[in-house]
Amino acid sequence: MANLNIHASPEFLNELDWQLRRLSLLIESLEGLTVSMRDLHGVLSLLLREAYMRR
Repeated sequence: MANLNIHASPEFLNELDWQLRRLSLLIESLEGLTVSMRDLHGVLSLLLREAYMRR
């Protein structure tokens, strides 16, 4: 495997770091939203079952 030497300016590296942090925060937010949606789905399923049982 060849050795790769990549040179980047400090400005580029700072921008890359900033964008990766933003992406990380977005992923964390989406993971939290997924958990919330799963919880909501569970609650709605329970309410639906209870409504059918009371018919």
